[in-house]
Amino acid sequence: MIETIIVGAVILGVYAIFGQFVTALWSAGAIAVMLAIAALAALLGGRKPRAAELLKKAGAFALLCLLVIGYSRANDQIARHRAARVAAACEGYKARTGAYPLSLKALVPEYMTDIPRAKYTLVWGNFRYINAKIIYVYEPFLATPAYDLAESKWGYVPPLSIFDPRPGI
Repeated sequence: MIETIIVGAVILGVYAIFGQFVTALWSAGAIAVMLAIAALAALLGGRKPRAAELLKKAGAFALLCLLVIGYSRANDQIARHRAARVAAACEGYKARTGAYPLSLKALVPEYMTDIPRAKYTLVWGNFRYINAKIIYVYEPFLATPAYDLAESKWGYVPPLSIFDPRPGI
């Protein structure tokens, strides 16, 4: 069972470090399915203790899938809440200067004490700010939510826009 815990920790670590929800979910899901199939094969082969052991491991990976989904949803809600605070600071900046800031750094310290991290992942955890859009990475290279200050609404930007070389943060 220790190998199940180790592999599960590695999969959860992939999400915590890189924010790759799809990779972690598919990995845990695929392992759960393979273990369930192996449990069925063991059961059909008359090896009930082995089938029970494999089924417990499959259940652990299925629970890990739910944990990854919950962690990802919580991170998304945190990022949207924090983006709302950043947007309010940008609106305050605009009210005073007549234009949105060129970068989020312009908000510190007058409008915010610091720029918060968007979410709890190590690699893709910061906000990006491009063309008056507050951007964070939900799923690297797939989903990039952006709050458009001019339109006051959420949308998405092309995933590679996070690599825009213009200043912003």
